[in-house]
Amino acid sequence: MVGRSASIASLFSSVVAVALLAVAGAAEPRDGASDSAAGLAEAVRLLSSPQFVRREAAARTLAAAGRPAIPLVRRAAEEGDLEAASRALEILREMLSAADAALVSEAERTLEAVAAGTRADVAGQAVAALEFQRATAMESARRELEAHGAVVRERQVAGRTALEVEFTPAWTGGAEEWSLLPRLRGVAVVSVHGLRLDDAALDVLPGMRRLQRVELFGTGCSEAAVAAVAARLPAAVVDVRRGGRLGVSAAGMGICAVHVQPGSAAARCGLRDGDVIAVADGQPVADFADFTAAVSRRAAGEEMALEVVRQQAGGGSERLTCTARLDAW
Repeated sequence: MVGRSASIASLFSSVVAVALLAVAGAAEPRDGASDSAAGLAEAVRLLSSPQFVRREAAARTLAAAGRPAIPLVRRAAEEGDLEAASRALEILREMLSAADAALVSEAERTLEAVAAGTRADVAGQAVAALEFQRATAMESARRELEAHGAVVRERQVAGRTALEVEFTPAWTGGAEEWSLLPRLRGVAVVSVHGLRLDDAALDVLPGMRRLQRVELFGTGCSEAAVAAVAARLPAAVVDVRRGGRLGVSAAGMGICAVHVQPGSAAARCGLRDGDVIAVADGQPVADFADFTAAVSRRAAGEEMALEVVRQQAGGGSERLTCTARLDAW
């Protein structure tokens, strides 16, 4: 009796297994062309199948198809029943982790469109998927950038916490690592000091929507490339300098009184805290911004002739001249 029961159980298991295999096979396009238009349309239809195995197989087919499937997947998310919509969002979430950057970008744009739609039952899921993906991508990108020498720090900008990313000659990354920069959210300032870049590297900057300031000091980028980026970032200040550095900061408003950084080109040429720079390269200096513009036109190693006014301890002032050989950033 026991043997007979075991045989029946074994037979039943075999029948179930065959049935499941048959159902799974039916979920795939019969002609084997899972990425054909007809095959993808059938896979979308099967996202609402009452049979779990068919729904799973259809989702796998659409995820594997990549970009050609995205318009159909979006339609399922926006117009399908709740089961189909939820699976469509899951497919888009899976695409966000793909190695194909174009696929990731299109999947992200599609999720953004669904999140902005009027269908409340899936919009919230789309928002959650985007937030999770962006947080994960940002954490990974920050680790990678810092591992290659970028400095990422938090700072207060207009009362809000934002990020500043600084690149110096210590940067060891290449184009692949540099392209991770837009994945950092909330970046207000990007500073590139003394690091040579090609013009193409600037193309990532306009995609960073919250940028308020870009410093390009001694990058070697062409004027045309810089102008193109500045035009696409109308809300940001793009500060471009050839790479010469004197080593002073503003000591007050109005006239160009300075603080001198120890060991800098300014210190070596004899400047002191409180000196007022009156003339640079033969041109009168109105204020610190005016002087900064003059320095920005100089490269590292070039000389700059200065006339300064220095206050005397007993009252009065004296006018001095000096020549500074500019450092690099």
